[in-house]
Amino acid sequence: MARYVRLYLALMALNIRASWQFPGQMLIRVFLTLILESLQLVVLWVVLDHFGSVGGWTFWEIAVLLALKELAFVIYHQLFWTGGLDTAVIHGDLDKFLIRPLDPLVHFLADHEQWPGRVAQASFSIALLVVASFSIPIEWTLLKFIGLGIGFGGGVLIYTGIQLLGSSIAFWTKREDTLTVLIPWMTDTYTRYPLHIYGGVVHAALTFVIPFAFINFIPAAFVLDRGGNLFFSPLIVFSAPVIGVLVMLAGAQIWRKGLRIYESAGN
Repeated sequence: MARYVRLYLALMALNIRASWQFPGQMLIRVFLTLILESLQLVVLWVVLDHFGSVGGWTFWEIAVLLALKELAFVIYHQLFWTGGLDTAVIHGDLDKFLIRPLDPLVHFLADHEQWPGRVAQASFSIALLVVASFSIPIEWTLLKFIGLGIGFGGGVLIYTGIQLLGSSIAFWTKREDTLTVLIPWMTDTYTRYPLHIYGGVVHAALTFVIPFAFINFIPAAFVLDRGGNLFFSPLIVFSAPVIGVLVMLAGAQIWRKGLRIYESAGN
């Protein structure tokens, strides 16, 4: 495991260096990222200024949801991005992962662009989370700190596992666009606001079937003492890592089954 971590970090470092070959483009992307993040916050403020609250959640409480969602996406895209598998399968690019002394899945997850603009996006999300926590204010306890970290970390694993499941379909279909576009769209759409406002069916589906609720809603409800909006006790947040590992294992299993039928590009 230690060897894999070192190799993973080394590959990430190489990708970061490669991304800075065009510094002007990178700086523009960083600037535009900050503009887009600010616009999301402005839109949220406009909505909450008109309605006062959404599902009983105030502007700063929903800002916590937004910050956790964006931070989870940054971590996924920076560390575990699973996109591009269909192109690798069609063009035979997956061959390079099979001839190197490293688990192909680990190598695939590490082999993607490390975009410096995501550092700015993560910084914005962390700053928003800090400001929101002082504006509510939140009665922080050690249990809440631990629950937030465990729940959020588990949510990132869950999202990564679901994306890996969607991408692995490309071994059979040669395309992954439908699921890998639909999943982020669903996540971005339904995690912007408290899930209970969408009704029991959607709330239950995004808690038990496709557990996007663990990305931000359940950790936020635990920290904000909004447990009444959940199906179970807020302590369910501590189950997030277990669920995340199970989803990741399911994704890895589908990946390995797909790898067995991989035929390269031919000639």
